[in-house]
Parts: sequence; C-alpha cells; structure tokens
Amino acid sequence: MDEEREEKEEEKEQKIDNEEELIEKIASKVKNYAVAEWNEIIRFVRRPWRLLLVNFLLGLLRGIGFFLGMTIVGAVVVALLIGIFKPFINKVAQLNIPVISNFLAKLIKEIQNNLKVLQGG
Repeated sequence: MDEEREEKEEEKEQKIDNEEELIEKIASKVKNYAVAEWNEIIRFVRRPWRLLLVNFLLGLLRGIGFFLGMTIVGAVVVALLIGIFKPFINKVAQLNIPVISNFLAKLIKEIQNNLKVLQGG
C-alpha cells in the first residue's frame, strides 16, 4: 500500500515537473515574441519612409478591397431591385404616362441590350 502511494506521489511530481517545463517554454516564447515586436517597432522608427510606404500600401489595398466589395454588393442590390420591381415598372410603362413611361421604356430597352451583350447574343 505504501508502494502505491509512493508511485502516485512520483507520478504527481513528474506531472508537476512537466507542467513547470511547459510553463517555462511558453513564458520563453512569449518573451521572444515581445522582443520581436519591439524590434519591429524600432525598425519602423529608424526608417520612417518604410513606415510611410507600408501604411500607403495598406491603405491602397483597403481602398481597392472596399471598391470591389461595394461593386459586388451594389450589383446584387440592383439585380434584386430589378427582379422585385420589374412587374411594377412594366405596369407603369403600360399606363402610358408620358414622361415616366418614355423613361422606363428607354431604361428597359437599355437593360435588355446590356443583358444580350453580356450573354453573348
């Protein structure tokens, strides 16, 4: 019975040792990461043109991403609105209200022409 207790205590001690080693490794990695971060900051401070270039490129890429994203979202919104309001637009065009019906007729023809061009027909 004493032997079992001793074995259990040894296992506990080994676990504790392993955990302490793991904690030390993690602490070392965190310290190395912090030092690397400070080194990067110091590198930017020593070379302000590099900082300006990096920020300019990041801003440019964000602007391009915003432009592309809004283009896609806008196209989807326009397609949905056309799909939803197409019957309404056709009815208004059939009512023959002079200004609105002419405008809608031109708009519908232009959309149909663009669709034919996009579909390759």
